[in-house]
Amino acid sequence: MYTVGPESSTSGDASSLTVGDTVVLLGLRKAEFQQHVGKIVTELGRSGRHGVCLACEQGRERDRAYPPIALKPENLQLMPSRMSEAPVAIVGSVGPKTVVLVLGERGWGLPDNVAKHVTKFLLIDRVSMDKVAVSGCSSDRGDFPLEAVLNNACDQWWISGPGSMPGGVGCEYLDFSFGPKPRRVECVGLRIPPMPSGPLSVRSFRLLVLDSLGQWVPATPELQTLDRSDMQKFALMPPVDTTGMRLECVRNAAAGSRSSFSDCIGLFQVSFY
Repeated sequence: MYTVGPESSTSGDASSLTVGDTVVLLGLRKAEFQQHVGKIVTELGRSGRHGVCLACEQGRERDRAYPPIALKPENLQLMPSRMSEAPVAIVGSVGPKTVVLVLGERGWGLPDNVAKHVTKFLLIDRVSMDKVAVSGCSSDRGDFPLEAVLNNACDQWWISGPGSMPGGVGCEYLDFSFGPKPRRVECVGLRIPPMPSGPLSVRSFRLLVLDSLGQWVPATPELQTLDRSDMQKFALMPPVDTTGMRLECVRNAAAGSRSSFSDCIGLFQVSFY
């Protein structure tokens, strides 16, 4: 089962963006940056742009390897900071306070304790990595168990079967289960080996989610990883409530080259937020 929310559910006022804000990159000419998550690290300069570090794993060595990029405020959308792991309102519904206000003693006249009880049926837990399982794949070269993609070890990976991506292009996938009840998913993170070590690394991919009929339906357009080694985060616009997600890998880093090692596709790690 899955539900999607309105586009405005993660929107923010671009004029109020400031250092430390987590943002989504949108509406850019360069498709490789679309829906990447980053953090503002410099205030608006004379050029009318913020400095943004992609992903949010910062440190001196990492900052030197991946310096900030300059982006206009109109290409940045604020992501609300997660203050707790408490359940949230189901996508498409209103928050608990609004429910009590509308249904309670100051609204329709139900006792407030009854209205508060109603809110329990309109809440959903956020995705938790300790509940995530790899439920299947299109093919597997068999180097490691599929569950290796859920840890942060860079000496374990998933690679699709030999010949599954002729010329580095095709459609190989990993399926993930979040349990019997839907969970809120706002971001997906991918970690890959960069070139020249990662000719098989997934470069282009898309995400699908399970609907209430058990069918896979699109949750994102085709997105692209960058040639870097840190965890790359991609925002779901809008977020989804679902019991499962499919990561479809459609092009690897060596696609279009003369490499003789480009007939598979793979990655180190997948995370959900």
